[in-house]
Amino acid sequence: MHDARHSGQSAAVGPRTGAVRWQRDLGGNVTPGPVIGIDGSIIVAANNGVLTALDPADGSTRWTFDAHDSYGNDLSTSAAVLADGTIAWPGPGSRVYGISATGQLRWQVQLDGFVLSPAVSNIPGRLYLVTMTGTTSAVDVAADGSTAAIAWSLRTGGGSYGSPALAPDGSIVTTSADEVVAVTDHGTDATIRWHTRLDAQIEVSPAVGPDGTVVIGDNGHRQFGLDSTDGRVRWTVARGDETYASSIVTPTGLAYYADHTATLYVVDVATGSLIRSTTTLATRPGRSSGIWTAAAVDSQGAAYYGTRSGHVFGVGADGHKLFDLDVGGTVDSYPALGADGSLYIGTSTGQLYAIDPG
Repeated sequence: MHDARHSGQSAAVGPRTGAVRWQRDLGGNVTPGPVIGIDGSIIVAANNGVLTALDPADGSTRWTFDAHDSYGNDLSTSAAVLADGTIAWPGPGSRVYGISATGQLRWQVQLDGFVLSPAVSNIPGRLYLVTMTGTTSAVDVAADGSTAAIAWSLRTGGGSYGSPALAPDGSIVTTSADEVVAVTDHGTDATIRWHTRLDAQIEVSPAVGPDGTVVIGDNGHRQFGLDSTDGRVRWTVARGDETYASSIVTPTGLAYYADHTATLYVVDVATGSLIRSTTTLATRPGRSSGIWTAAAVDSQGAAYYGTRSGHVFGVGADGHKLFDLDVGGTVDSYPALGADGSLYIGTSTGQLYAIDPG
C-alpha cells in the first residue's frame, strides 16, 4: 500500500499484458503482500513463517529468514522498509522482527497478538503497529538500528483487522470491530482522539487522502469518507456488497476500493463522487469472484488486483481490461509494483508471480 497514508500509487508504468516473467513456489500460502527492498529485492513472506528476498530479474533466492514459529491467516500483512534498509516484518509469534537488508536479525519486539502491517511515522525511528487484539503501539528503533522497544501501547476497543494509516496531522487511524479510531501520539503515551461507528464489522485498512479524508469500507454496503480531524462522516457511497479490499487514495485525490461483486470503484476523495466503476468477473466452481486485495495503481492510473476466484487483473485508467491472468488459487496477497513497473503478487497455492511490464 506504498506508504503510511496508504496511497498505493507507483511512479512507474505497470504491465499492459499478463506476461509472467517468473514464478516461485514459497512453500506456504503467499497471503502476506510483497514489498520492495532498498536494493530492489522482492521481500515476501509465506504462511509457513519464512521471509524471503528474491532477485527481481529471475526470482532466485538472495536470502531467507526462518522465524521457526507458527504463522499466517487470511489477512495480507506486509513488511515496512526503513530508511537504512531494515525490514520491519510483522511475523510469527506476535512479534515484529527487524531484519537487515542482507537477512540478519537485528531486533525483535513482542506484542500482544497477530501483528498487522506497520506504519512508518514522521518521527525518526518510530513505527506504529496494531494487533488483531485491538492494541495500537509505538515502537522506537535505535538510531544505529541495533535495538527496538515499545514506547507506548493503547487499547482501542474490540479486535482489529485494519493496519494503521497516518493522517496529515499525525493521527494514527485504525479500526476496532465496527469503528474507525483515531489515536493521538503524545510521545511517551497516547489517547483516543475520536471514534466513529460504521454499519458493520470492518475487515479492511483505512487510507487517508491528501486533504485528510479517511476512506474505509465495512461488511455492509457503503463506503465512507471521514474527516480525519474529528471523525465526522463527509460522504458515503453505496457498494454492491461487503468488502475485504482495503482502500488506497492516490496523491492526486482518487480513492480506489472494491467489493465482493468483483467491482473496482474510483471516486473523488473529497466528495465521494463516482468517477468510474469496473466489474471484472472470472468464476471458478465453489468460489466467489470478489476482489480480495487492495489495488496497486501505476503512474498512469492503471490498477492491479487479485480475486477470490484466482485471477489477477490489470485495468486501465479508463476502466478497460488490460489483462486477466488465471493463477489457479485465491489471490488475497496485496500486490506491489517494482521500480521498473513489474507487478508482484502471491496466491494461496504458494506461488509468487512476477508479471513483466513489457
